[in-house]
Amino acid sequence: MTSKKPPEEPLEERLRHRLDAFHQFVQECQACQTEAPAHYQYCAHCGSRLSTQCPGCGNPLPPKGAKFCPHCGMEIPID
Repeated sequence: MTSKKPPEEPLEERLRHRLDAFHQFVQECQACQTEAPAHYQYCAHCGSRLSTQCPGCGNPLPPKGAKFCPHCGMEIPID
């Protein structure tokens, strides 16, 4: 009796899964292309906002310059 291996996932799909797993721990600053831990809200190198969600309530952050989250009232550091 021979056991059949399940069909192997295409290379592109395997790479996409690995990249998704990597991005759970690291993100890239769009302004300076520096890697930063996923929990950083701002880039430590250039100061650009990295997060797009409020750390307090998870809702989208307001436009740059807003001082407070309009959903939960949490103070947002100024860039």
